[in-house]
Amino acid sequence: MNDRSKAHMLWHHSQGFRHYFLLAIVAMTVGYLMMFGVPLVMKYAIDIITITTGNVPPAFLEVPTRLLSAGDEPSIMLYLIVGALIILVLTLGAGICLYIRGRLIAVGSEGIVRALRDRVFYHLEHLPAGYHDRTDTGDLVQRCTSDVETVRVFLAGQVVEISRAILMLLVVLPILFSLDVDMAWLSLATIPLLFVFAFIFFQKVKTLFLLVDEAEARLTTVLQENLTGIRVVRAFARQSFEQDKFAEKNRVFRDLNNRLIKILGVY
Repeated sequence: MNDRSKAHMLWHHSQGFRHYFLLAIVAMTVGYLMMFGVPLVMKYAIDIITITTGNVPPAFLEVPTRLLSAGDEPSIMLYLIVGALIILVLTLGAGICLYIRGRLIAVGSEGIVRALRDRVFYHLEHLPAGYHDRTDTGDLVQRCTSDVETVRVFLAGQVVEISRAILMLLVVLPILFSLDVDMAWLSLATIPLLFVFAFIFFQKVKTLFLLVDEAEARLTTVLQENLTGIRVVRAFARQSFEQDKFAEKNRVFRDLNNRLIKILGVY
């Protein structure tokens, strides 16, 4: 199955829960816009202190300050107080939006995973007996547990993070260029390197993830065989052999996991 088929299958299973992710993206967009507004408010507040002549505060800072001054010329302290209140409101609003985002993502991802578990179990129950004779039970257990959990982690973390990365480019870049064109181009200089590094990392980690997945399946198979056949093992006094067998599978799984963690740490 190629990547396009996998994406199409995941899209099919998300039916009935897609609106949660759409609303989460909207909440995230509003929240990050509020967060981006905080340093801008601080910038204008600092300008009011440092630039005494020819400085016209923006409307969102000027209008409420004029209203609070009751017709008098507003003082610098009043500008700072209003700016602090605006920052407080923006921070509070951003926190609420990010909470809503997390809540919606959790509900959507758990709903998809629940439907996926039911579908996988139904499929396994209707497979012919010959398939179960040929397939390791540990591998089937992993498909219903670890693999489904991997899908949940992807839905809960990576789907919205992709939208966040796009949002950062679409929203932050115009702000950067409006403030300083030279510094904006300088900040973009590392993006091609990041893309190259991410591509190399993906190629390395994709193969390693598959090896870890297969090693976990073999480990689960050994565990399942010993749990179901514990009486036979004890009857033939094969405890030491089975312990060594499990320890070897566990060691391979640990070593592969350590390699994966090191690569993730470097990235």
